[in-house]
Amino acid sequence: GDKNAVVVLFDSESNIVSTKVIGSEKVRGLKFEPSGAHLVALVSGGTAVYMSPSYFVKMEVPSLEVVWTEPIESDVVGLERWTPDNSDAIAVSADRYVLHSAGVCRSGKWCASHQGDTTQVLNASTGERITSEGRDWRASHSCKQMIAYNPNADAFLYANAGDAYPKALQFNRWSGGRVKGDTAKFDSWGNGGGKQGVTQGAIKADPSSTGFASV
Repeated sequence: GDKNAVVVLFDSESNIVSTKVIGSEKVRGLKFEPSGAHLVALVSGGTAVYMSPSYFVKMEVPSLEVVWTEPIESDVVGLERWTPDNSDAIAVSADRYVLHSAGVCRSGKWCASHQGDTTQVLNASTGERITSEGRDWRASHSCKQMIAYNPNADAFLYANAGDAYPKALQFNRWSGGRVKGDTAKFDSWGNGGGKQGVTQGAIKADPSSTGFASV
């Protein structure tokens, strides 16, 4: 039968409040805004061999009525094919929706056909891409990506696990529309061909402070 991406909202007693079909692709991330007023889904059907656009869907809570649907684009990195299939790629603040993932460099660019990371930022109200705040290619061969937002600090922390440049797990703090440089870097094993020493992991915000934790 047909395959659909379905969002289901439950109440505190685990009763279904509302459901919504938001497409026919894969849901790769789902986050509430800090206020709880909206729910944001990251949707894509792309894999290493199957091409399909990636997009954010903003929904009202509790109705799940769609406010807007907007594609996620990068001038350098194509997200039509996801590398890898990553479920820890979205973080949401009151005014920014941020994707941190990886894809294949577009034809005609200096990095054409190589794989690297991308961080793309959308305005939460309009869905418009904020090009001045996005960033491509902090890691060449980014084999694992993760990101989190801490509302106490109004800051994001994201990481790349690279097998070449860098051959390390590299963290970057992002706030006020700017990346603050390399927050921390931990050397790791990598073969320069898509294999490295970090296969799983996550970043979580500390709800009692302005900090983060990662594993």
